[in-house]
Amino acid sequence: MGALAEKTLTGIRVDVSTTLQSFGIPSVDADLIVERGVPEASTGQTAPVCDLQLLFCQLKAMNIKIALCTADSRAATESQMRILGIAPFLDDVVCGNDPGIIPKPSPHCAMQICKRVGVELKEAIMVGDTIADLKMGRIAGLRASVAVLTGVGNTETLKEYTDYFQESHF
Repeated sequence: MGALAEKTLTGIRVDVSTTLQSFGIPSVDADLIVERGVPEASTGQTAPVCDLQLLFCQLKAMNIKIALCTADSRAATESQMRILGIAPFLDDVVCGNDPGIIPKPSPHCAMQICKRVGVELKEAIMVGDTIADLKMGRIAGLRASVAVLTGVGNTETLKEYTDYFQESHF
């Protein structure tokens, strides 16, 4: 849990630069270090915990809208969506560096997504692995928040913010 799991790329870069400056590194130099050291997209690859294409295909067959709200950058998100083969299943995608977003746990993104895909807030479910994810669902008044235990959160850190736990693979 924490900044690397929950903050936007911009927020992470600001935190790292501020930390470097606290050690006496001038702000211009700190920002250059951050620009080189905190890339927009990781060279790593997402490891799916289930067959996401099958899961999303089944959800779409039930006429369920699927959206993604992430603190990750647009470039990193689009790269991972292509690798995972899930882009065609998504009705909306909101990324941490999209113009005008207010990052999680603000309800702003959940409200905008529901409005754009034509789903009432009380009919939407938030599925996430961080406090920020689940808190966004709660604050927005979504029907439920479901904590998945395949990411950074665990039952202890997420229990206050979730209605349900998804402990195993789908």
